[in-house]
Amino acid sequence: MNRYKLTSGLNFLEWNGLIACGIYLACRILKKSISQVEISEFVGVDDHSLSKRYSEIAKSLSIEI
Repeated sequence: MNRYKLTSGLNFLEWNGLIACGIYLACRILKKSISQVEISEFVGVDDHSLSKRYSEIAKSLSIEI
């Protein structure tokens, strides 16, 4: 996958969604107990957006947590 295609054309809210997803993914890997709602409120994105991004990234990276 071309890195440019992955990140090109993202607006501010989409970047925030990716950031929230990264935080949530790191917490899951480290087995830290924090909800998607808590992270989405902290970052300032909708929890549905976080859930969608998490599903997309976990699937693309073949992550099962």
